[in-house]
Amino acid sequence: MNIEEERLRLTFQNLIDRKVSAELMQDFINRSKRYHAGDDKLIAVLDELEQQIPKGE
Repeated sequence: MNIEEERLRLTFQNLIDRKVSAELMQDFINRSKRYHAGDDKLIAVLDELEQQIPKGE
């Protein structure tokens, strides 16, 4: 795991721990995907993290 991947995972875990809204989690994912556009490995990590966003109940 490289440092950028670790940062993304830790930041996402921090959002979960702080119980932020699914909307804010999605915003983080969207911004990160734009920032890392062209890096297929990090986009795959972000896709994986995106699947962990709680869906509306």
